[in-house]
Amino acid sequence: IIVDNKWTYTWFVIDSKTRAICGYNLSDHRGMQPALALLYDTFGAPNDKIKHPDLVTDGNPSYDAAVMAYNDLINNNDSKLTKRTVIGLKNLDDQSKEYRSFKQIVERLNRTYKYHTRPRAGFKTFDGAVSLTTLFVAFYNFMRPHSTLKNATPVSLDALREHSLMPDKWVALIEQVAA
Repeated sequence: IIVDNKWTYTWFVIDSKTRAICGYNLSDHRGMQPALALLYDTFGAPNDKIKHPDLVTDGNPSYDAAVMAYNDLINNNDSKLTKRTVIGLKNLDDQSKEYRSFKQIVERLNRTYKYHTRPRAGFKTFDGAVSLTTLFVAFYNFMRPHSTLKNATPVSLDALREHSLMPDKWVALIEQVAA
């Protein structure tokens, strides 16, 4: 996305089963530090007791460095994060062939995000971009029906079930946060 006439990058981690956005952040570059921040946002601090799922990424080398730094703080090999790389549009290797469907989930999420951010034609401030992205994640996880989930939402909230109109759902969601 564009912030103050400069490219800004949005990072997402999405769960392949629930389709919930598990972690996100924005940064002014695609380096190791924002990739590592995304891992912390998604999985929390490195922990020897948690079995981490596979992380499927594109070919950005910052993910390699971030996963290495994250795993360096974990002593138990069974708990380390495993990164799978899917590169390009064609399955030129076994790993791309096996994990392509996971990358396609992220690409679909990116198209949905762009649909909601593109009409803005950029943001004046970084905080504005973060605010819209936060609202997008709330909408995507709690209110947007997903066809792959039989028109259910990734995260179901009882407080939203009784509302059919989107403005009423937003009020109910805000009331949940304020409570």
